This record gives sequence, structure tokens and C-alpha cells, in this order.
Amino acid sequence: MDHNRGMDHNRGMVKIDVTQDVAALYEALGDVACQAWAECGIDGEPLAMDWPAWAAFAASGVAFAVVASQSGEAIGYAIVSVCRHPMMRGVLVASGHALYVRPSQRGGSVGAAIMREAQGEAARRGAGLMMWHCRAGTGLADKLLQAGYERGDDVVMMRLGDRHGH
Repeated sequence: MDHNRGMDHNRGMVKIDVTQDVAALYEALGDVACQAWAECGIDGEPLAMDWPAWAAFAASGVAFAVVASQSGEAIGYAIVSVCRHPMMRGVLVASGHALYVRPSQRGGSVGAAIMREAQGEAARRGAGLMMWHCRAGTGLADKLLQAGYERGDDVVMMRLGDRHGH
């Protein structure tokens, strides 16, 4: 199911790929994934991917990634899962777990291209609703609202013991 598209960008050709292999993507991203988590993840929590869970998601066709690269270097990505909503029978929901563009590439069309490709792939997989998980008040939240997304439910968190529930 992996496929790619190219787009012209003022800094050279940007390639947009869709892949099922989220684990390989994160390995290839290296510092980009850590930068993204530091900017957009849960405050005070380290990036600690559950690789068996992502492998199961990918094997079942639930998860996919969209990667923007330029001259062979990843400059942005999105991680999305598509599954049935447990409270809305028959509705497939796409959940964007990450959407990140390197700071040096922001302000152009890379983020919008990643978002469009993620939306298109989610629709091809049957999703009727797309949601993004992002920290309120960030540039990403603002861009999503500008792109036509609406504020949905608030997520309210409380730490219960350590991050492992102890």
C-alpha cells in the first residue's frame, strides 16, 4: 500500500510517501521524532514508542505514516490510525497522532501537503471523520483550525502515579 507523490517546493523537490511501516519510519527519522515529541508531546514524558503495538497496528492495516523528504532527508511526517469508533457504530475515524515539520521547512507548503495526503489516505481507507491530537495553543493547533478543522472535545488529563500507573 506504500505509494509516493512529488511536489515542487521553493527549496527543491519534496517527495511525499505513504507507508505502513511506522517502526522503520521512526528509526529513519531519528532526531526529527525526538524534536516533534519535545514540541508536541505530553509535557514531562519521554518519547517511548510501544513498537509491538505499532507493529500490530501496521500488520492489521490500522496505522500508516506520511513522510515528506527532500534530497533523501525526512523533513516532516504524520502518523495516523484508522479504526472503528467504539461509541459510533459504523463510523471509521482517522486519528492523527503526530504531524510535524522541521522548523526550517515551516511557512511553506510541506505541512499542508502532509496533511492533505494523510486526509486522502484516511478517506481511501474508509474514514468519515479525521481528528488530530495536538497540544492546545500550538502552531499546529492554529494551522489545523485555519485548514478547516473545528475544535472538538477537550482532553483533560491527570497523572495517576507514574506513567506506568504505579
